[in-house]
Amino acid sequence: IHAYTVESDKAVSQSAREKLPGTDYLCFSSAGGVEEFFAIQGAVPSGAKCVCIGETTAKALREHYNQPFLCSREIQPRAW
Repeated sequence: IHAYTVESDKAVSQSAREKLPGTDYLCFSSAGGVEEFFAIQGAVPSGAKCVCIGETTAKALREHYNQPFLCSREIQPRAW
């Protein structure tokens, strides 16, 4: 499920809301993605584990979420 794009698509966000119950993992790839997720969805679904790609993203998540989550120790650049 895409949580956001460069410009948030409200239809996609609403569709994601319907699919969130039963989600196993939520992967956040930016601090902006964390902010957008909580602004639109409000909370992490019960039972879901959060994953952040790095410490900047993790810092943003800590502002909204006080449960344990996974965080990559290092960010690997993409090989295009």
